[in-house]
Amino acid sequence: IEVRVAASLRPYRIPLQFANPYAYQGAHLIGEYDTLVRTLLSGCHVGLLDRASSEQAVQLGGRRIRGVFVLPQGYRFLGIDRASVRRQDEKAQRAQALMGDLPLAVLSGERQAPQVPRKLRFPEGYRKAATQASLLSPPGPDLQHGEA
Repeated sequence: IEVRVAASLRPYRIPLQFANPYAYQGAHLIGEYDTLVRTLLSGCHVGLLDRASSEQAVQLGGRRIRGVFVLPQGYRFLGIDRASVRRQDEKAQRAQALMGDLPLAVLSGERQAPQVPRKLRFPEGYRKAATQASLLSPPGPDLQHGEA
């Protein structure tokens, strides 16, 4: 016996464009959950799975995914950086009171988010030379007013 997973004959497709890589991961997670639900419902429809266990799996998966999308609501912008935490200024003390101690690996930069932008390191003297070159070069066309 061969069973195909239920699918729409004319699926609705929209282009996705996000500013954050975590948003793409969230969209992928929803797509994976959709595949799981369609598989469970198809299995239930043909009698391979009982209704109670498939409904329980759908509910559990849905609860977990909703939980993932609720996480950003707990985010608080505290206006601190590693330097302010090292100085233990007022904002850093408030952040510590709200969120607890910052792990040393995070403070040192050893531990970072997987999607952190990479830091560009320029050769010694590059920034100074670039600044001097921009000061010596004549101003470019005024693109704001349509001149090219």
